[in-house]
Amino acid sequence: MGIVIAASLPVRLERDMAKMQDIDANVATVQDLLTEKFGVKKRPLPKMLHRTGRRLPRGMHKKAQQLIDA
Repeated sequence: MGIVIAASLPVRLERDMAKMQDIDANVATVQDLLTEKFGVKKRPLPKMLHRTGRRLPRGMHKKAQQLIDA
């Protein structure tokens, strides 16, 4: 029983790492788009969202906030 648990642990960690890389890639894409569309300097995503303020539609703001929370 212990062998099965130990063998499954690295697979789970690999999945978590893959998810984190996907999230990081999405954050980088959003940062690039905010820089391109709104001229905001590349900073951490929460600061960039604050700088765009009301220029960014509410729905987009919420989706970006979900990325921050992930």
